[in-house]
Amino acid sequence: MKKILALIMTLSFCIIAASCVKQGNNESSTEPNTTVSTTTTGTSSESTSQTTQTTTTTTGEVIPPVAEKIYDIESEKVGDFVTVNYNADTCTVKTEVKKGVGSKQTVTITVEMRDGFIFDGISKDDAIVNNASKKVSSSLTYKFDASSETKIYVNTSMKIVYHTGDGKSSSGSKTFESTYALTGFHNPNTLPEKGYFVRDGYTLVEYNTKEDGSGTAVSLGGRVDAEGKAVLDLWCVWQKNTDESLFKYEIKNKEAHITGYAGNDEIVCIPETLGGATVTKITSDAFKNAGMKKVIIAKTVKNVSSGAFTNCKELETVVVFDGSFASEAGEGGGWWGGTPGISEDSFKGCDNFKNFYVNSTFTLYNFWARYGANHLDRLMWAKDKKKIIIVGGSGSYYGYNCDIIKKVLSGEYEIINFGENANISALLYFDIIENFVGEGDILLWSPEPGYNTLGTSAIGSRAWAFRQNDYNFLRYIDRSDFTDLISKFSSFSEELQSGKFIPYDRFSTSTNKYGDDDEASREWDKNIYNYNFKYDVSAKEEMTALVKKLDEKGCSVYFTYAAMQKTGMEESKVTDQIIEVYTNKLKEIGITVISDYKDCIYPDEYFYNSAWHMNQKGADARSENVANDLKKQLGK
Repeated sequence: MKKILALIMTLSFCIIAASCVKQGNNESSTEPNTTVSTTTTGTSSESTSQTTQTTTTTTGEVIPPVAEKIYDIESEKVGDFVTVNYNADTCTVKTEVKKGVGSKQTVTITVEMRDGFIFDGISKDDAIVNNASKKVSSSLTYKFDASSETKIYVNTSMKIVYHTGDGKSSSGSKTFESTYALTGFHNPNTLPEKGYFVRDGYTLVEYNTKEDGSGTAVSLGGRVDAEGKAVLDLWCVWQKNTDESLFKYEIKNKEAHITGYAGNDEIVCIPETLGGATVTKITSDAFKNAGMKKVIIAKTVKNVSSGAFTNCKELETVVVFDGSFASEAGEGGGWWGGTPGISEDSFKGCDNFKNFYVNSTFTLYNFWARYGANHLDRLMWAKDKKKIIIVGGSGSYYGYNCDIIKKVLSGEYEIINFGENANISALLYFDIIENFVGEGDILLWSPEPGYNTLGTSAIGSRAWAFRQNDYNFLRYIDRSDFTDLISKFSSFSEELQSGKFIPYDRFSTSTNKYGDDDEASREWDKNIYNYNFKYDVSAKEEMTALVKKLDEKGCSVYFTYAAMQKTGMEESKVTDQIIEVYTNKLKEIGITVISDYKDCIYPDEYFYNSAWHMNQKGADARSENVANDLKKQLGK
């Protein structure tokens, strides 16, 4: 009898199990010709963090570590036509696609905000911060039909609360709130110096992330690490203006020129007015042999003469404001014939002068600044993540598809493409990046052969234009490594005075989150280009020291050649011997070469409009090759 009952029970369980499987299959099935559903969780499926935790059970069983989810700026394809762009730091996005009439598809986007972040609406073709007229919905759910390529942006922002301390806002309040669009960035810029905050007899020098000033200092207008917060608190840091009686000055045409200083303060804060006149100039020898450690130069000052701070042996830090400096014309009629508004010569004999900080009085300048804006932002975001940082000129900007590199390396690394311009010294990039790397990171150096790209103490003619989006980069470098950082700033400052400006949170939609060119339509211009590899690493000592610092932090420095055009290389008669000499010069600073130069030569039609600029087909092929070189080097 017991056996019969057991048999009946077993048969019953089998019937129930079969029924459950059948019901489950029915519930999960869809009509493939009418509906396709996609759920986006707000994270990249390939992104994992190096922060993991291994668990051991009470029985001694080891549970494999679970990778922490990484929230990134996403651009995801939905259905056949729609690309949804959003910042997964700030929200999650769910989508549904249904087949409509003919080729149309009906797309429903549902947004769920993360705690504290602000929903600004949904836009089509461009982000709201770039073009407010593109907004199509204020609702968290948006349903529409699509039959052609369509870009949708989920627009979100964060709040920054400024605490004025013993000052006040221009409206008299003790706090001031501003919002910053995070549609294209992870971290916000701070407010520039535009009179938002005031305090009689004091100058606003910087912001700080802690009330007591022990946190992270941020220049006015600089980008600050929000650390994923929806609301960020910043405190104004004030410096009392130096007493007027300690200055000697002359007044000419209602302008005060400082000619001398009789104080012994550790910090000298030059006021905007002396004797009721606007301070515009500091003359030669005005602060000769003075003992201050820090000087803050008022935003009204147009000229700091050569030798103005001669032999200030204790001077370590100088703080200035952009947009005020103007050259004094010489015989040539311009700064090239006279003297720049401020230069290295203004600080002759100041042996300990390492820090040159700039506060912004303007917002975002021309398109160069827009192209470079996301690089430091992404580097800041990835500081604790396992990453690959590509350094090169515009050949890297146009020559990589970082999505491919990430896939070949199984999503193990976050990637930042610092490809910007061949007229900027590699020394600057290495100096900045050294502050953000750790064990297991990779700096992939991919320079076009050139005076600047191989590292020189001259900062380069376009360095300031690309960094104007975030002067806080100056807090990551040693000013004394560069021979012309200040003089180049002076000429750039003069250029700003006639510039046109846009908000900091606007971003370039032609550059993707990694820093790659995102224009797929570029075609070869049919030109054949010349190549020259006869360049040296002129800042060899400084570059070698930085490579050593990177290595000590566990960051590998790998080198791969810039992409080169096949016929151009042949007509330029570049031989194995020429490449060998070039490569050996680079090896002397301590890098590891991971590629064969012949594998970096590509068909002519893979290029775009220069010897180094590739089109999308070229960038894809090169990225596949370089990723495999990396994979081989890493033993994967």
